[in-house]
Amino acid sequence: MDTDQLILAGFAVGVAFLASYMVSSFRRVGQVGSDCHMGDKPQRMHQHQVSRLGGLGIIAGLGTYILFSLPTTSVFTPEVSLLWVILAGLPVFAFGMIEDCWGNISPQVRLLAAIGSALLAGMLLKAVLPIPGISTGGLSVICWLFTCFCVAGVTHAFNIIDGLNGLSSGVAVIILCGLGWVAHLLGDGTLAQLSLGTSAAALGFMFVNYPKGRIFLGDGGAYLLGFLIAEISILLLVRHSQLSWFLPLALAIYPVTETLYSIYRRRIKNTGAQKADALHLHSLVHKRLNRWAWGSKANGMLRNSLSTTFFWVWQGISTLIVLAIWDQKHLLMLYCSLSVLFYLGLYRMLVRFKAPMWMKIISSPAAVQQEFDLPGLVSKSIDAQNGEPKNGHLNGKQTDRHLNKLSNRETSKTDQEFFRLD
Repeated sequence: MDTDQLILAGFAVGVAFLASYMVSSFRRVGQVGSDCHMGDKPQRMHQHQVSRLGGLGIIAGLGTYILFSLPTTSVFTPEVSLLWVILAGLPVFAFGMIEDCWGNISPQVRLLAAIGSALLAGMLLKAVLPIPGISTGGLSVICWLFTCFCVAGVTHAFNIIDGLNGLSSGVAVIILCGLGWVAHLLGDGTLAQLSLGTSAAALGFMFVNYPKGRIFLGDGGAYLLGFLIAEISILLLVRHSQLSWFLPLALAIYPVTETLYSIYRRRIKNTGAQKADALHLHSLVHKRLNRWAWGSKANGMLRNSLSTTFFWVWQGISTLIVLAIWDQKHLLMLYCSLSVLFYLGLYRMLVRFKAPMWMKIISSPAAVQQEFDLPGLVSKSIDAQNGEPKNGHLNGKQTDRHLNKLSNRETSKTDQEFFRLD
């Protein structure tokens, strides 16, 4: 990767930042695409009105990068993968943006849009996962169906984890760096450029989104990032047959596990596989581990962003491990299994309030979780506890007992039903 590409990536960062900043400022004079914290979405964790049109910043930065990267001749040929991948992603991006603006697109329609984008990528780029013994026979339709399932799943996975400032975009940037590095090692300049351009656009958006949440990815931005990561992964496997399927899976194991477990959790509780809730892992980490006392909007935004760093560190360490074993199939399989077990173990601890003290972010002398901006709740709730000193000086056991009482009281009856896993 030459210096010109790095300079162009820096330019894409600037364009994405400028576009995102302008969209976030437009929210003050227009209500289209605005998300208010007073709505009825259970997964919402912000305390202010904000624009959901961050996807415009992503597409602006990435579009700039791709347009300047295109050759001067034969622009509209299938070999120009950078352009055709973006064109294939337009359906799911467009339907996501419509949902962000007006909120009238059902999950089923958005799922069909993701499948449509996967089909377009398959036709334009031959991005269809080969299945041994099937792809060369007369059952190639199974390969197409499986590819659509994978693309739609990863696309929606990044929308599912889009609950904290910088979470979905930050995880996407780290995964894209891993995919880009593997493409670079294999000498695949096209996919390396696509990974670089996408991560640059996401980074420019993050400078506005993190840490104060001035703009959100929204469905459009999250879908676009998830679709591009899915297609880069598929194209790596198609163009380099020596790679194991478990390489991209290991890189994206956290969002994939979150999606599959969310579907399973909702199925067993009969709440609908696509119905939103506040029981994702990032929601529980925010509620159970990040017990940083706060009472103002500014601190609330920072508390939201502080929870994100847990997943950045997790994804960063995971990516480094995967890159160290990227050509070892059995080690990749083992790592995927261990990652799923880690996810399930952490989730189980959090829903049972059994996370160890060293994992919790607690302020001293008394830290109390507040999920809403209610000044004075901390001191009043502590004073109201029987046997608890009113000066707020609690020992370790008293503090943890009080936090569990408050968390249980703030948890809705629906959430408590989910928490009964015995």
